[in-house]
Amino acid sequence: MNQELDQVSESNEEEKEILPMIRPLLIQQNESEKIDRLKSFLSKNIRITISDGRIFTGSFLCVDSHRNFVIGSAEETQIRILSDETKKENKRTVGVVTIPGKHILKIESQSSNQSITPPLSLPSN
Repeated sequence: MNQELDQVSESNEEEKEILPMIRPLLIQQNESEKIDRLKSFLSKNIRITISDGRIFTGSFLCVDSHRNFVIGSAEETQIRILSDETKKENKRTVGVVTIPGKHILKIESQSSNQSITPPLSLPSN
């Protein structure tokens, strides 16, 4: 019984020694997957829903280290529910817009039905 416990504790010790060496590789691989995923959205039409209920659609141009998204040829849509419970949709063209990452609830690609939902995990620089 003691031998088995010793073997288990030895294997845990080995894992403790190996894990710090492997962790940077796993993080790096994960980061490159995130970058590849974002690159797949570049120049595609996306739809971003933000915390106040507005929806922006347009061409994905870039994202910065603060998770602010920039979209071009953008259109803003506001959906309001009136007192008689009917929905009124207001649209306007806004051109190029920067959307702060802290307000983003959902990002969808209109062409491939892919989506990213918070917590928005983007590569760190």
